[in-house]
Amino acid sequence: MLAGLSLDMPVEEHLAELMRGLDAGCKQLAERLQEAGPAAKVSIEAKDDGRVKLNVDKLGALGEPKSLTWLRGTACWKTWPATA
Repeated sequence: MLAGLSLDMPVEEHLAELMRGLDAGCKQLAERLQEAGPAAKVSIEAKDDGRVKLNVDKLGALGEPKSLTWLRGTACWKTWPATA
């Protein structure tokens, strides 16, 4: 089964590697939330059953970058087929 998934290491090692990546990501998220303080648009809520809920508020628009404005004005954009 491991060969079919193109895994060349034992399952335990593969899962441990994935867990290290997940743990690092969670720690980085927690650090950045702490840095953002009360202005953060994201919060983490611990539930009584041990699960964690990630709450994300609406994000405001960033505006249109100059490169996109330029691209929309080019001939190739005007001839590009519209998709909906």
